[in-house]
Amino acid sequence: MATAQANVSQTQRQIIVPTTTKAGWLDAIELVRNRGGLPSNALHDRYLVETNDYQQIRGLYPAWTNGVLVYPERNGVFGKGDIEDASKDNAGRKWVVPASCVPEQVIGVTGVALYIDPENVEVTDKRVAIIAKPESIRILAPFMQKDGWGKMDEVTRVPLALPEDSNDKNNRYLWRIDGIGVRPLVRGWYGGWVNGRFVFANDRHGNGFGVAGTSIAQAELKPITIAPAQENSGVPLKRVTLQEFTALIGAAKNEMQELMQTVSDEKIKNMQELLRTLEL
Repeated sequence: MATAQANVSQTQRQIIVPTTTKAGWLDAIELVRNRGGLPSNALHDRYLVETNDYQQIRGLYPAWTNGVLVYPERNGVFGKGDIEDASKDNAGRKWVVPASCVPEQVIGVTGVALYIDPENVEVTDKRVAIIAKPESIRILAPFMQKDGWGKMDEVTRVPLALPEDSNDKNNRYLWRIDGIGVRPLVRGWYGGWVNGRFVFANDRHGNGFGVAGTSIAQAELKPITIAPAQENSGVPLKRVTLQEFTALIGAAKNEMQELMQTVSDEKIKNMQELLRTLEL
């Protein structure tokens, strides 16, 4: 599975592409397996906190991430053997991280958790096993022992048991259970600015939350300079070839199609008209 963020050039950025489906986490994985995979917690965080991009996909939230947060019971430690969630899912299956996937250095250590980007998820009638290679597992410490605010881990955007930063954009609020958790993360937007900073690691595995895939879009386009022109003689362009300009229009049309899935035509009618004009 491994939907960790791909290497993206400086002129590209990863984007969230919503579906109209609400589903449990296992079904969500399958729905977007060939659509770039579920977004990471960090990518959702960029939309919800760092930018206003969430406004374009507000109907998606609350939504699943690809990450699974694994933590001991409150004030407990990871023991040897499989890590098993405190609750079975709605199908009566145990959610586990096999012992072979648990870093040895966290066993018996207080105040740690694991953020996992699964390589695979093995599902049987009795259990759901989260499989990951060492490079897809990040050890989080010091980890939160109860719900609350903390300074976020820069890579995963999961809050740690660190004092809140004076720069509030560095702070996140964690929701967890008191018992052992093997919980896919959920991000949401509920109308207040603070709620975009909530990281949910306490939701049931089968709850029907928003499902989205990911894609790559251009982050920066070459600047287009409009030179002086005689009336009715067209608009000559500098610093971009005709082929490049045509390619930009094609890319913009594709992105417009994705945008039309989340907003009404009325809100983007001017952009649509601009694209039609440029094609002429």
